Amino acid sequence: AIGDINITSSIVSSNGAVAVTGTNLNVVSTSALALLQGAGLIATMSGDINVTGSASGAAAINSIAGPQTISAGGNIALTGGAGGTWNYAEIYSFGAQNVSASGMTLTGGAGGTNNYAQIGSSGDQQINISTSAGITLQGGAGTSYGNFAEIAHGTGGGNQAINIYGGSVTLVGGSGTGTTNVANLVPWVCAYGDSICYAQSVTGDWAGISSAVGDQSLTFQNAGGVLLITGGSGGN
Repeated sequence: AIGDINITSSIVSSNGAVAVTGTNLNVVSTSALALLQGAGLIATMSGDINVTGSASGAAAINSIAGPQTISAGGNIALTGGAGGTWNYAEIYSFGAQNVSASGMTLTGGAGGTNNYAQIGSSGDQQINISTSAGITLQGGAGTSYGNFAEIAHGTGGGNQAINIYGGSVTLVGGSGTGTTNVANLVPWVCAYGDSICYAQSVTGDWAGISSAVGDQSLTFQNAGGVLLITGGSGGN
């Protein structure tokens, strides 16, 4: 396809491989789930890729089997929904994943519960950022919990390698005020093995880069790159 590809509160899904090519790719919820999904998925865009949840639905680009390659000549932006529950924004692969862009911004939801923004894979994960736009992860807000922003490499195998060819990597914890002791949220804001911390309630609106298996690397390929980490408030 030539031009923009817009998937708005609709589902485009195949049990086979999916390949899309164009200018900008917008997977946006306005009233219901917005989904682009295949068993192996390639998206090659000359412009931007935007994945945006709403208070009424999640938005996702997923590969349910096989590798996923996401390439943007411009920026990749994921934004969790501003209300409701599980209205996340996600690019996820159950296999290997290769993501490249000029810049990347992940922003947790401004409200609601579990409205996270995540790029993740269960297999080998390679992320390459080519310009000074760098990577920014911003935890969410609101009166509930679980609105984190994260780049995650799961337990399926392989390694996580993030290469920055310009700009910085900025992680900023969120400002949410709700709390929970849900088991999959608490450990991320605690030091490993800290049982006292594990017993506390948290908001879970963190910003983070994680890997559960293999080697993990974050490499500034050019001089001047900076890793900036700022804690949030309210247990973030």
